[in-house]
Amino acid sequence: MAVTLERSRHKTKSDKKNNIQMENHNFNRKKETTINRLRIGHPRLTHEYLVSKEEPLTCEECGTPLTIKHILTECQLYQQERINLNITLDSLLGPDPAQNRKILNFLKSINLIDLI
Repeated sequence: MAVTLERSRHKTKSDKKNNIQMENHNFNRKKETTINRLRIGHPRLTHEYLVSKEEPLTCEECGTPLTIKHILTECQLYQQERINLNITLDSLLGPDPAQNRKILNFLKSINLIDLI
């Protein structure tokens, strides 16, 4: 009995990576990871407490739980930076690479890029 193998129609990891790079206009791996962590809402900064078994972080400025939504849209400490970079809720973390660059620049300007 002969068995023939057909090529799988499933995408390989390299296919997925190439799609991400095309979508994000060749962001490097670190930038892709940062954007993806922001999209799912689980960056190290706001979820490290789960691993370390400590209390969740709170915003020192506002006293509210520290979340990605709070950092990107609510915290008064970063309001001027959001205005300077024209960051709005509508532009956050969508497929537009130019908007994603704005978010990365925002995080860099507020010194949080390496904590994501």
